[in-house]
Amino acid sequence: MKKITLLLGAILLMTACNDSPKNIFEKDWNTPDGTPPFSLISEADYVPAFEKGIAARTAEIKAITDNPDAPTFENTIAAYELSGELLDKVSGV
Repeated sequence: MKKITLLLGAILLMTACNDSPKNIFEKDWNTPDGTPPFSLISEADYVPAFEKGIAARTAEIKAITDNPDAPTFENTIAAYELSGELLDKVSGV
């Protein structure tokens, strides 16, 4: 669980160091029920968001496979399930 927290902290730091996100998929959606703001999404938003989402998911999975601790539910299955948030968001739209 400690490794997951460190991984998520590192990802948060990496994304916090950037200026405000330019891509609508990287922003929080303040819409009813978190529905996508379709009027703000353009075709040009998809490719960069997919690329960034794939890179983030790859890094998250690498952190899971490189974890030197003995495999547990939390550091393998749960960590895998929680990975790929941006990729899931883009592919869901």
